[in-house]
Amino acid sequence: MRRHHKRVLALLAAAPLALSGCITIPTVADRVVELVTTEAVSDTVHAYGNTNTIVNTGGLDVNSIDVVPILADAGIDASELSSITVANLAYRVVTPDTVASRHLSGTITVSAGGGPSTDLVNPFEVDAGAVTGWITVPMQHAGITQMNHLLAELLAVVKAGGGTVPNGILLYSVSGTSSPASTTTDFRYELRLTVNISGNVRTKVLTGR
Repeated sequence: MRRHHKRVLALLAAAPLALSGCITIPTVADRVVELVTTEAVSDTVHAYGNTNTIVNTGGLDVNSIDVVPILADAGIDASELSSITVANLAYRVVTPDTVASRHLSGTITVSAGGGPSTDLVNPFEVDAGAVTGWITVPMQHAGITQMNHLLAELLAVVKAGGGTVPNGILLYSVSGTSSPASTTTDFRYELRLTVNISGNVRTKVLTGR
């Protein structure tokens, strides 16, 4: 499992220093600004088999999302952390199949925190005959909701001062049909789950009086 971190993005509204041709004297005001940063965890999957039915299972541990240093890097105090939610799911083919026309058609289900298995991606379509960049896939609402419940537990742990989420493993299963069926399936792809981490920071801005 690998982790990926993108630095924080902020949106600030610039205050005008002059209105209707009249010179104004700027003043300094306190503002609360919401910052959003992203973190990602990934897992590499080996699709292999001499039949056309492929099933791959694995797990992503939400405790591997090291929120505290991410907050420190963004200048967000843990007490000002507001949400941790699913942003997107993407895949990329890292080792292609020797058959250029290799295609996997199936579904991805998830089970978060020991909960029931729920559809996350349906259908899941992969052209595996060549290396690809990251391809974002649409997700089902039920699967997103289950993952967000698990991430809400991570949020509560961080705001309480640290620790780990019990049953913090997000289990996934990829199942589908590989074609052509006449040759062995053998390729590797990577799944990447990205989450949004949001919080408030206090800053000072110039504003007209």
